[in-house]
Amino acid sequence: MPYIWTDPAIFLTHNDVTIYHIYKNDFAEEGMRENWFTTDICGGDCDDPCAFDVRDLSTYAADIPYEQIIYEAIDKGELKQETPLKEREA
Repeated sequence: MPYIWTDPAIFLTHNDVTIYHIYKNDFAEEGMRENWFTTDICGGDCDDPCAFDVRDLSTYAADIPYEQIIYEAIDKGELKQETPLKEREA
């Protein structure tokens, strides 16, 4: 069965950094990971070097929404935009 690449859903964009959802086993049909995200549109599951667990960010607190945690991590320079593979190969 052939597979078709689908760009991952954007979780948020802040200060020119886009955060994408990660899918279980790299298959959208298996659902989005709850705590894992990536800055690379071509990134894979949790073994992707641009992937991160939001709970590992210095701005993490259990009672703060993930959006706010990630906004603050971007503002601190903890998360930066990865150049998508498509652009690196151009």
